[in-house]
Amino acid sequence: MKLFELINKEEYTADKDTENVEIDSITTTPSKIGPQTLFVLLKSISFDVNKILGYVINRRPAAIICDYDISFNSESIPILRCESTRKALPYIYSAYYGIKYEKMRFCAVTGTNGKTTTATMLSHILVHSGFRVGFIGTGKITVNNKTITDSKYSMTTPDPELLYYAIKEMENAGCEYVVMEVSSHALHFEKVAPIPFEISIFTNLSPEHLDLHRDMDNYFRTKMKLFSSTKVGIFNTDDEYSKRACHEASCEKIKTGILS
Repeated sequence: MKLFELINKEEYTADKDTENVEIDSITTTPSKIGPQTLFVLLKSISFDVNKILGYVINRRPAAIICDYDISFNSESIPILRCESTRKALPYIYSAYYGIKYEKMRFCAVTGTNGKTTTATMLSHILVHSGFRVGFIGTGKITVNNKTITDSKYSMTTPDPELLYYAIKEMENAGCEYVVMEVSSHALHFEKVAPIPFEISIFTNLSPEHLDLHRDMDNYFRTKMKLFSSTKVGIFNTDDEYSKRACHEASCEKIKTGILS
């Protein structure tokens, strides 16, 4: 596959000609770099990415993509820069796998508590209604009830490398619905940016992950990203934050709850 098939060239600047660059794999892990690998350099919240650049260049990937503010050069390896590799990465994987999103209907569940229960119940309802369903939830990814993750898998929303592989597997299996839990980490790090959610459910919000989000308002704002890319939002208005989300969301809204 040619590199230009994976990216929108208007969103990147390149220091060398990339027209004939061949790509057979994509990674963000330096140890996985091969001679035709596209390496995408992600900024880290825990270490200085500049410390790995020498190692990356010595592994000689086919090309490197990084953010504009990462400053380094290579005489032989093309380096492309963009506004955010975090946001670019899921689009690159989508193009790599050739995902046809229009073949499936995507349903998201977000919130602090109850995501797994809600997503599991919704998945079971769809399966028992005769639909082929893909499920992406905490500790498990299934395609038509077949688990494709091992016992060590524990994430809620997987990283793009696994997420878009799984979605392509669901497409290939003829899944009509994809039900997935969407964590605040996934929204913060843009993991689900290309996915056209038809329905998104907001369960509730309580203090969690404040090491990443710093305070409840930032945590809430991160969750709200989901409802800017969904057609219909379903909100549990017994929860104050979900009620606030219902008020602020720009999508079509459905309210549910006992108290209101």
